[in-house]
Amino acid sequence: MAGMYYLGSGLSVGLGTPSLTILSDELKKELQSHAYIIDKIFDSFDYDLTVDFTSLSTEEYKICHMALCNIVNSIKRQNDREKIWIVSLWNEELHKKMQLSPLYKVAD
Repeated sequence: MAGMYYLGSGLSVGLGTPSLTILSDELKKELQSHAYIIDKIFDSFDYDLTVDFTSLSTEEYKICHMALCNIVNSIKRQNDREKIWIVSLWNEELHKKMQLSPLYKVAD
């Protein structure tokens, strides 16, 4: 079964269940001090394996973007071979699509 990170109309990143679960667990750990954001983006996860960012404010979206950046940087620092695919996913697809979302605003 597959799921996705839904970033907006026409902007999604599909993942197989194992990859989706691993990345989502990492994101939950990184966002642990923002439980309200976790509740919003994982609201339908148990039903359809979708992590939906579209209900977030621009500020909340920025927090998620930074959390994913932190995950990628941590994997690089630790040279975590089992999770290096997350770095590739970020570089090749997820980061680009996150930047295309109307919620993405470059910090001044």
